[in-house]
Amino acid sequence: MTPEQEIQFAAKLHYSFLPKDLNNNFLEISALYMPYRQIGGDYYSIIQLDENNTIVCICDVTGHSVTSALLAARINTYVTTHVEKDIEPCELIKGLNDYLCKRISNTGTFTSFGCLHISHEFNEIIFGGAALPPLLYFNAATQQVESLTSETIFLGAVHPLPVKCETHTKKIASGDRLILCTDGIIESENQDKELWGIEPLIDILNNHHHLTSFQLNDSIMHSLNKYSNNTLNDDLTLISIGIK
Repeated sequence: MTPEQEIQFAAKLHYSFLPKDLNNNFLEISALYMPYRQIGGDYYSIIQLDENNTIVCICDVTGHSVTSALLAARINTYVTTHVEKDIEPCELIKGLNDYLCKRISNTGTFTSFGCLHISHEFNEIIFGGAALPPLLYFNAATQQVESLTSETIFLGAVHPLPVKCETHTKKIASGDRLILCTDGIIESENQDKELWGIEPLIDILNNHHHLTSFQLNDSIMHSLNKYSNNTLNDDLTLISIGIK
């Protein structure tokens, strides 16, 4: 097997563990991932703890290599073995930072990370993030989009975290929509090296919140590809969530 074939096989194996889209009585989740090269450092998890509680996590490891993918896989393993119904997103974030700092703090490799807990038991979402683009929350009752920011720094660099992780809690109802993404989306560039930014995402969510999650992702990518002339400059992950 040639080195190129080995990378192709590693990528196929790595991405085979990504979760499938979720569609149940309460949620419709559609995820899209595109690596900058054959294999990259973005990853995500969709974990149903029980019929009323779902966890969605997303990470973006620095770099676009097998090394980045290996660390992303380790982060996913940490997440799947540590999430539980009563864990707060920031508790998970602080634990993950501790775990990474003990192992990679001298490597120059870090990660952004976000954790979203969707509870139909209490009809609410709880979100905490580290150096991730804002989670966008469309409130169907007010017809407004809110940006829930990631308050703390990249994970794996400093322990304890020098900036406190803050959680955002919002009540949810049928028709509400959520978008999670890595910075490969908002930092896509046009031919003049201008960033796409967060505003186009907000506009699309405002104007197309009635679409299915798959269709919403498709609409976002159509607009993004038109802006960037179908050119990637980073790994990108996009997750759209509909509350039924």
